[in-house]
Amino acid sequence: MTDIPEKFAFQLYELVDKHTFETRGVTAWSVLRQDAIYALHGLRTFLDKPITINTWFHGGNFQWSGYRSPMCTIGAAGSEHRKGNAFDCKVKDMTAEEVRKIVLENQDHELLSKIQRIEADVSWFHFDLGYVPQGRHRIYVFKG
Repeated sequence: MTDIPEKFAFQLYELVDKHTFETRGVTAWSVLRQDAIYALHGLRTFLDKPITINTWFHGGNFQWSGYRSPMCTIGAAGSEHRKGNAFDCKVKDMTAEEVRKIVLENQDHELLSKIQRIEADVSWFHFDLGYVPQGRHRIYVFKG
């Protein structure tokens, strides 16, 4: 059973693709890793700004910025998105680079403690809970 934090600022349809939402309903929460939900909640709480993930439910173009089902044809086959372990975030009134900078500067803050990796040089803020190579910083910055 998935634990949804109190005051969680997201709806399930914002975090999964259309097919997953429509075929699984509320059981689609189970495709998301619990720590990924905590990490997203921590980021939203820390930044205190709205975050957009998927927009397909309201007619928008984004449906693969959270969980990527087997129907998804973009991204790597081993992507953390496919494990329910990653989100591509658009933060209101902040560039992706600003978000990366503030997260790295505050990486030891309790609210950001679940974030393991972030992607550099993209126009959105990608974070995931993937493997951090031994000897790397707590938050590993990688190029996609």
